Amino acid sequence: MGITHRFIEWVAERFRVPPLAIRMFRAVGEVSGLDRSTLPTELVPLNSVQLARGLLNYTVFQGSPSWLYPYWARRQYDPSDPAFVPRSHLGLSVNVTHRNWTGVGNPACPVEPVVDERGLTTPFRDGWSIDVWLAEADRTMFPSALDDVRQMLVADLPIVETIFASQRVCVETFVWTAGSRLIVRAVVRNVSTTRVSCRIALAVRPFNPEGVAPLHSLHADRDSATMTLDGGTRLEFFPTPDAFVLSNHRDGDTAELFRRGTPTGTGPSVTCAKGLANGYAELRMELEPDAMREFMCSLALDHDRAAARSGGSLEAARDRWEALLAAGAAVTTPDSALDAICRSSLATLLMLCDGDVITPGPFTYHHFWFRDAAFMIRALDAWGFTAMTAPIIAGFPRHQEPSGFFRSQQGEWDSNGQAIWTAWQHLLLSGDRQAVTSILPELERGVRWIERMSVRAKERRPPMCGGLLPAGMSAEHLGLSDHYFWDNFWSLAGVEGYVRLCGILGREAEATRARGLAEEYRRVIERAVLESGRHAAIKGIPAAPGRHADSGMIGSCCAWYPLQIFGPGDPRLTPTLSAIEEVSGYEGMFFQHFIHSGMNSYLSLQLAHIRLLTGDRATFWEGLQRVLSYCSPTGTLPEAIHPRTRGGSMGDGHHGWAAAEILLAVRDAIVYEEWSRPDGPHDLVVLGGIPPEWCRPGRALTFERAPVAGGMFSLRMTMESGGLSIHFRLEPNGTPLPREVVLKLPVAGTIDPSGTGPVLAAGSDAGGTVIRLPGGAGDHKLRLTLL
Repeated sequence: MGITHRFIEWVAERFRVPPLAIRMFRAVGEVSGLDRSTLPTELVPLNSVQLARGLLNYTVFQGSPSWLYPYWARRQYDPSDPAFVPRSHLGLSVNVTHRNWTGVGNPACPVEPVVDERGLTTPFRDGWSIDVWLAEADRTMFPSALDDVRQMLVADLPIVETIFASQRVCVETFVWTAGSRLIVRAVVRNVSTTRVSCRIALAVRPFNPEGVAPLHSLHADRDSATMTLDGGTRLEFFPTPDAFVLSNHRDGDTAELFRRGTPTGTGPSVTCAKGLANGYAELRMELEPDAMREFMCSLALDHDRAAARSGGSLEAARDRWEALLAAGAAVTTPDSALDAICRSSLATLLMLCDGDVITPGPFTYHHFWFRDAAFMIRALDAWGFTAMTAPIIAGFPRHQEPSGFFRSQQGEWDSNGQAIWTAWQHLLLSGDRQAVTSILPELERGVRWIERMSVRAKERRPPMCGGLLPAGMSAEHLGLSDHYFWDNFWSLAGVEGYVRLCGILGREAEATRARGLAEEYRRVIERAVLESGRHAAIKGIPAAPGRHADSGMIGSCCAWYPLQIFGPGDPRLTPTLSAIEEVSGYEGMFFQHFIHSGMNSYLSLQLAHIRLLTGDRATFWEGLQRVLSYCSPTGTLPEAIHPRTRGGSMGDGHHGWAAAEILLAVRDAIVYEEWSRPDGPHDLVVLGGIPPEWCRPGRALTFERAPVAGGMFSLRMTMESGGLSIHFRLEPNGTPLPREVVLKLPVAGTIDPSGTGPVLAAGSDAGGTVIRLPGGAGDHKLRLTLL
């Protein structure tokens, strides 16, 4: 009898759990396939916090209905709202309708505060928040209770502006970080023609975008204009508030005191054993017409680092971000909204770089996982930020066990392939041999781990799975524990990437050994795919051997994008995509039925990306635009989207993987690498995804300093006088140059001989023009006369 069963029996005996419940608990283990070797124990801390908060929310929100709660809770508890969620006997209340927030960190600090849809600012993950309230005449305004609130980014940077207003007063709240300091600034403006008296409050709330965040003590000191929370964090105010008002669970919500204008409170200090200490600092003001006044607070985010108060202005923060973004690639398209999304997405990824790790979110997902990192690092590399990703790749060995396993978490076997593939891609795009050479022994051990766990373990696998990796949870969105093709495709891509990497570094002996493994592993996978199709009568590639069509099939699509293990003409691609559309298509998006229970943003972008690689420009562009339509006003995407509220239903509300997929889609629409397998050369495909409207008169496209495999790529395309002018340049970086450059234009035309450089071939294709040029470094200029 296993330790799990003994524990269940002990609990059952102690708490009189009925035998039926015990049988059902055991059935969960049998159906899921989880055991001690595959259970992702690393998720226990994350999930335990979420479950505990869900229970706390259930208790607090229902028990104190008169309190002012976050925007998501107000809507989820309103029976007239489409976001209403009944609680029933579940005992949990979790934000599953409006998981939307925006991170406001920077690369200099490992802490990324978040701002929710109504301006509620949470400095620390899982912690309390800061809110801004206004009282003017006979009206009190709490943003979480308002429908008319606007929010945006300042200059498409991690500086969030939130605006709400009465008829006479407008409040603009700006939230940003300066180094390791958070600043919240409220600007109050009199927009009327008469003198206005009003009160503004900066409130400390024991809540955040996921629910209750216990806060046990507050101490206010008017002499120093500070409020100390739980005996540690000091919130500093400027100018000195006119009053501090504090309360706890027994004495009630200070929001009601602010509403009544009777700031009595409990005195300069308050404690609350129930964790509902709350309070606010108030500033009273008289404003003439068109006059404005500010009320600010700030705090140190990282006590291990200097949190200087100087240089913390919004303008200084903006200048620092501009300088940082200027170091990478720059794009200007005919679509200014798309340019803005690219800019904010780049800032998102840079913000989520924390030294030698990168995390897929500022709040719920502030952890390092190789899976998310593979896409995020490649996006940063492809947009010219290889200097930011080099320390992260150098840190990969810290996550490797003596066995050679690059561990994100137990039971998820895709990480070795992701670590090795990412290192190879980084070498191609950066030309930085030293960065990869320094971890080559660890990469080699990672390859050997793949070998031991897959092709050398055939006899330990069930039918159809011989030579594949063990069963595991893999990516949680694929389903229950299984021998996922996703894991094996990533592992194969890692081994083949290692072969190419060793070839670049001149390690021929290592390349030869790994090449033999790659060839054998590819045969194993192909055989499993073939046998699976015979067993399940499925023409596409299922999630795992023997599985029928389900949402988990999305994982098998990695064989086409991003890994290009199979070519775009592979006969299994179309039936795979068709099956996914049939079981998981919803309003043009991919709806993930497993766990996420929503329209997944980055998986929908991956499906669109596959269409780009197959040359289906229209479907790719339609898919990209559909996902972008779900971006928040601050340019963010949650992991999964609720089909009715259009808010986040799962995961982090500001998702780094989603931002990476936007950047990779736009980059590849302009230029991408097309690989021949198993280890042949690559071609560069240029303009293969841009829409026809970008080629209209007066339009222009530029993409400067963009790394590609082989060097640094720059392009300028202009449309004038019935002709299309294209000028691109490739500066070598010491890695293999492309064999050919293939221009795929969305308009029909003929080549003007006045251009420079040889042309291998030119012709029409699906109403467009395809031009093949020899690969190599240098400048190319072409002019196309439109037909």
